[in-house]
Amino acid sequence: MRFFVNKKSGFISKDKNIVINDLNGNIFYFKLNNEGKIIYFNLPEGEYTTNNNLQKVTEPRKFKIKILPSPNRPKKLPKEFKIFFTENPNKCSVDNVNHIIYFDNSFKDAPQFVMDYIKLHELGHYFYSGQGQLSEKNCDQFAYNEMIKLGYNPSQVVAAINYSLSDRKEAVKRKNNLYTQAKKSFLV
Repeated sequence: MRFFVNKKSGFISKDKNIVINDLNGNIFYFKLNNEGKIIYFNLPEGEYTTNNNLQKVTEPRKFKIKILPSPNRPKKLPKEFKIFFTENPNKCSVDNVNHIIYFDNSFKDAPQFVMDYIKLHELGHYFYSGQGQLSEKNCDQFAYNEMIKLGYNPSQVVAAINYSLSDRKEAVKRKNNLYTQAKKSFLV
């Protein structure tokens, strides 16, 4: 079944394996449901496919977001920015003067939730930069908050950071920080 979500929306399903794909066939949302419980999840605006029996609910599921510190180098977010794929040893970087995000070529076929996470992390550098790992942590949290506001689920944000970061010591700390936030985010 192909379906369109015109704004952040909540869904439920009792299916054993819930698999929502984007239009390119990439997994967008996945949840094992061996016990046949009602699974309640959100989807952001977009077009999807699934073989699951989904029911749209009145309100999207609510998740906590973390209050961020005041920006240390606030800049106004651009209305438009360009994205380029290139060889990038940093995986991704932002030029916040010319409003360009440079993705490494390895992300060309990445799932949409991964691309959105990385893009939002890089946009976080409009507010947090020049403080090393503290800036990276704040940008991770900025991306997490923005993805939740768009209609992503905490599990998708965790999957995105796991997909995009290495297993180096500092990267593992960042992954663990976001994982802890995700575990504490459920309101209902």
